[in-house]
Amino acid sequence: MGLIYRGVKYEPTQSPIAMAEAEVIGRYRGAALKRRTPKHAPTKHRVQGLKYRGVDVK
Repeated sequence: MGLIYRGVKYEPTQSPIAMAEAEVIGRYRGAALKRRTPKHAPTKHRVQGLKYRGVDVK
């Protein structure tokens, strides 16, 4: 499926994150609302030596 934004054509990409089964958390206008959670959350890499206005920030 091709998409166009401001005259530029592109193909949408899918997230490579594997999702767990969705659990039903409620209903809205007759449709079931589901919560999807990632099986393995990506880890965030901490930046070493980050400073703000001369002060070290964790």
